[in-house]
Amino acid sequence: MIPKLPGLGPLAALLLAAALSAWLGIAGPISIEGLYRWQNLLAAFAALAAAAIAYTAAMAKVKLDRQISDEQLMRRSLAILLKVEFAIQVLRQEARELEEKLGDWKNKSFKTVDLAISEPKEILEAWETLDLFPGDLILALRTLRASLVLYRTDLAKFDSQVEWESTTLASIKANPTSRASVAAKLLIQQSTDTITALRATITRLTNLLNRA
Repeated sequence: MIPKLPGLGPLAALLLAAALSAWLGIAGPISIEGLYRWQNLLAAFAALAAAAIAYTAAMAKVKLDRQISDEQLMRRSLAILLKVEFAIQVLRQEARELEEKLGDWKNKSFKTVDLAISEPKEILEAWETLDLFPGDLILALRTLRASLVLYRTDLAKFDSQVEWESTTLASIKANPTSRASVAAKLLIQQSTDTITALRATITRLTNLLNRA
């Protein structure tokens, strides 16, 4: 354990005791008449000691309040991160299922609406609290969300009820199944990268809270 110096209160008390000891050693025992001449000095020392004690107590409360506030912020951040991490796992699974569906030769055609991948509401909620996230995680979420928005925008260019032949050879501008195949692979990779970043941050926050 690292030794700590006493606070201002104990130091003031020690200073007062030292001054009184020195005075008694020089001037001898205290007389009532002589005490009146020292009352202003004694009052000043008493006021200093009281102020030091009050200051120490106030700073201790400020430190405690800051610690409580920091812990509450970390717990809030952790709760958001856990929800986002779960939602992105679901998103990744949805992208994997779309990739498998497109790769199954038994599936000859798809309606545009069947190729959609929804954006989890947890990502939208996280977007409103980006100030709680570290920089690398913000970048990962931004990249993932940009891909989702771009894919949704591209699908919107096609009639949702029209059936399209499943192919990866056609231009992504001419056939939504080609666009879906590209999007599924990209979203799987980006989801995996984002989950990795999320789990690293979750572990760090959990360790900090356990040590608090």
